[in-house]
Amino acid sequence: MNFKDFETCTDRTWFLTGRESKINAALGVGGEAGEVVDMVKKELYHDKPVDPDEMMLEVGDVLFYLARIARDYGFTLEEAAEAVNRKLLKRRPDGHLPKTQPVSCQPGYADVRILEDSDE
Repeated sequence: MNFKDFETCTDRTWFLTGRESKINAALGVGGEAGEVVDMVKKELYHDKPVDPDEMMLEVGDVLFYLARIARDYGFTLEEAAEAVNRKLLKRRPDGHLPKTQPVSCQPGYADVRILEDSDE
């Protein structure tokens, strides 16, 4: 499933609009992200292994509410992903990678190598 299909699927169970939609979606992100955080905390501090299937469901819940926020504000998850990728590439083109590792998170960059300081 791609983001566009996922966003369309969220319409099946979402009936809120306007202010109520924004409030519910924002609180939903906070609540579901808290569940993700709690699972990681329990794994790291209480020796309770995380079930990857359970984590996937919780991450999916966060994604659901993020999709609703995106719809409320007139953009798509794909557009958000592209925008943050552009922002990160602009902020730190080397991505904090070792000098010999290729930058491959942007189309056409798969073979680009980070310039050594002396090459700049």
